Amino acid sequence: MTFAEEIKQAEEEAQKQGISSSGGDWYKFTEGDNSFRVLTKPEMFFEKFKVGICYTDCGYQGSPKFMTYVLDRKDNRIKLATLPYVIGTTIAKYETDEDYKFEVFPMPYDIKVNAKGAGTKEVEYTVTPRPTKEEVNSTVTEDLHKKKPAADIIIGLKEKKKAEHVADGSWQKIQDEKIELKKKLDEVRANPVPASSIDYPENEINPGEIPF
Repeated sequence: MTFAEEIKQAEEEAQKQGISSSGGDWYKFTEGDNSFRVLTKPEMFFEKFKVGICYTDCGYQGSPKFMTYVLDRKDNRIKLATLPYVIGTTIAKYETDEDYKFEVFPMPYDIKVNAKGAGTKEVEYTVTPRPTKEEVNSTVTEDLHKKKPAADIIIGLKEKKKAEHVADGSWQKIQDEKIELKKKLDEVRANPVPASSIDYPENEINPGEIPF
């Protein structure tokens, strides 16, 4: 699949999820400081770069990320955000921090994230909590309640990715490999090698002969 096809696929999925495909409802980190309020509990998922979201028996491993809704302070709009692992775990630390602890979402304060190398795989993030605590207004809360939960969006993405792999045959290939591996393991368990049949060296190993 080409990069252009991946973009088109992502846009189609966004439309199905009720999200603007123009990018207006997706939060995007830019170079330098990014300020926003985390509105919902971040939901963890795993994703492989340029492959897609991971699901049970997908056959590949990904990196942990978090999905949540944020209030973008650039335009004060609610947007769906994919947060890198380091940002999600930092938020978790704030939850019990002596100075910044909180009990529920939305968070009672904004966070500032400095992105160095935004848009690249080597991007580095530095998270800083804003000192001012204030509740989000009722309009934001009402609009947030109309949004599809991030956890449901993740489930939908997993189902769609699995359906793609079922269609192209890659999912069945993984299942066949698992069945074959299980057969081999069962054979080994059913026919263990007797200890008496193992040949042990008669002479002791000379430490000086070890090549490391």
